[in-house]
Amino acid sequence: GTKYIYFKIVKTMYGLPSSGKLSRDRLAAHLLTAGYHETSTPGYFHHATRRLSFCLVVDDFGICYHRTADLNHLIGTLSDIFHVKVPPTGTKLLGLTVDYNRTARTLTLSYPGFIKALLTRVRPNGVKHAETPAIYTPPSYGRKGPQLATQLPPSTPATEDEVSQLRTIVGSLLYYSLAVDSTILPAVCALACQQACATAHTLKAADRLLGYVAKHPNASITYRPSDMLLRAHSDASFLSRPNSGSVAGGYQYLGNRQNNHAFNYPILTFSTLIPVIVASATEAEYAAVYANCILACDVRRTLANMGYPQPPTPILTDNECAVGLANGSLKIKMAKSTNMRLNWAQDRVKRNQFIVPYLLASKNIADFSLNPYPTKPTIL
Repeated sequence: GTKYIYFKIVKTMYGLPSSGKLSRDRLAAHLLTAGYHETSTPGYFHHATRRLSFCLVVDDFGICYHRTADLNHLIGTLSDIFHVKVPPTGTKLLGLTVDYNRTARTLTLSYPGFIKALLTRVRPNGVKHAETPAIYTPPSYGRKGPQLATQLPPSTPATEDEVSQLRTIVGSLLYYSLAVDSTILPAVCALACQQACATAHTLKAADRLLGYVAKHPNASITYRPSDMLLRAHSDASFLSRPNSGSVAGGYQYLGNRQNNHAFNYPILTFSTLIPVIVASATEAEYAAVYANCILACDVRRTLANMGYPQPPTPILTDNECAVGLANGSLKIKMAKSTNMRLNWAQDRVKRNQFIVPYLLASKNIADFSLNPYPTKPTIL
């Protein structure tokens, strides 16, 4: 008769779509038996009794410990099922170089060699250096009437190979911009929005961006001591993208309780196309506040899990109407789309999770009001 051979698979099978989840579930179950439990932040673990916590990203562990015995306990737990490599000093995480200055109490992140490797891959013959990530288009001051949306000039479509290379550039620089160089993030976002229907104009913009990073190949960010209080700055660009698109952006960092002058390098930055057509600059700014609140929720949860519960987080914006909408002091007539999509931010302000003060360009950050609720709303 027919003969069969049966196999019992006890390890992850390479190429299996669910292999990553199976491996992670196995690791989490094993860690739990040793007292390590995952917090509400995915990938962030605490020990039940030891002063040790760590973040897990794929196979990289970023460990915070106070006693060598606690570190050895974690290493021993992991060694039961894995071959573990532990550098004597934690200088690498997710490809980033970590430089901790104990004297100055600063932490510097960098990615040496990343830009050089990318340029060797996509522009082996070199690229012309540029002063800025994208070509600056100055605004038309004094113009009456609504601003017109930016339209791309007519251009020939990019080839399939050029589109593939553009995706490589966008994917590589997106990680680099989020990790260590936020100055290129808006330009990367603009390229990402065009890569599905890329043209020669898009490729020219990509060359411009590559020229900028070629001139500044060794970006780094340095975190300084703070009170671990989350601060966020919100802004938007109305009708600055083709097809009436607008952009929302944010800069979130850890500041001090008493000194609002103390800026820090960001722990989160973003620049994204607003997924709906907004009707005004106010609505664009309100959408940016909404986006910042959404992202800040995860940051607040992570900080709380690290032992730093947050008071109401200020989301600073420079649009007074957006402040009024978030705080409930303004109401818009005939604005069902705004009510449905963006008033989540207003609800969270009422729950005292955020405050949205008005930041004037001529005023100091310390001037924002901590009591943003008026007695009677104004109807626009």
